[in-house]
Amino acid sequence: MNKSVILLFSFILLSCSHRQEPTLYYQTDDEFAKRDWFDIEEYWSNRDSIEDYVKEFTNSDTIRIEKGWNALSHNYYQKCYRTKDNIKMQITSNYYLSGEIMDKYLFWNDYYSFLIGKEYLYDKMGNIINIIDHDEPFKFTLEQVMNFIKENNIKGYYLIRRIDPNPIWKIIVFHPVTEKWECCIVLNGVSGEILEEKLYN
Repeated sequence: MNKSVILLFSFILLSCSHRQEPTLYYQTDDEFAKRDWFDIEEYWSNRDSIEDYVKEFTNSDTIRIEKGWNALSHNYYQKCYRTKDNIKMQITSNYYLSGEIMDKYLFWNDYYSFLIGKEYLYDKMGNIINIIDHDEPFKFTLEQVMNFIKENNIKGYYLIRRIDPNPIWKIIVFHPVTEKWECCIVLNGVSGEILEEKLYN
């Protein structure tokens, strides 16, 4: 075997050993994950020197949309504030410099205390490369928690969910008259069982 054949064979082996694994793309019918773009020209033409570009809405479930530029992470973003059943939610989308979508996720309530639903991550071509299901560990769903709150006539509450180390829901109740935190109800995030009821002094 001559030297040129050996070199060619060695090159082929070396190329195979450094071959990258193909990127795994995810498919979904979720309307929330629909591909969208950030209109860079519109943003810079409407943004003033200090504040983000903000659109206000009326007679719609959309309250406002904020668009901005993140100088630290060098990407564009959009925050869409909506209401559903009198609950405020925030949909956040981040975008690459090209305007192509980078990721998208949903916060629950005014304080954005936790992510709900599925978070989608995209490559620079708009393909879904990862899906994170923030609801998956919680078999006792957000809808069931809201039914529990309604059935027990709980008013003025702040809702938290944690994995500590097991999934739990915390309903912290605010008294409308004394304007103080009244109690905390802890629910099992899998079964919905009441684990703790704590009164505040």
